[in-house]
Amino acid sequence: MNSFAAQLQAIVDKRKATLNQVARMITFEVGNRIIIRTPVDKGTLAGNWLWSVGSPDQSFSYGKTGQNESIGQLNAMMQTFDTSQVGYFTNSMPYASRIENEGWSQKAPSGMVAITLAEYPAIADRVIRSFA
Repeated sequence: MNSFAAQLQAIVDKRKATLNQVARMITFEVGNRIIIRTPVDKGTLAGNWLWSVGSPDQSFSYGKTGQNESIGQLNAMMQTFDTSQVGYFTNSMPYASRIENEGWSQKAPSGMVAITLAEYPAIADRVIRSFA
């Protein structure tokens, strides 16, 4: 490879790495906010936020409890996630939709996801500016 082509490839590789890092940071911030906003009674709903790549993970477990499990799983998945992949953030607990959409929880009467998605432009802008 000639010198000019090698230089261009180095620039492309650096930009791709930066783009992946930006995507990971934004995704983690959004997921983290949703998890933190999830009302905790026994912790089961908060413990069932799942990040998956390629297809949605529709599993759930009544044995998963607490936000830390979901945050840890999200953090671990962010280590290898890149912009060539499609990621899904799901919660398949049978009552998750009612908490989000029907105000079933006094702790989160407006849901968790909708509020966080409204904040997405500001989150993305802040993360992107941190790389400028």
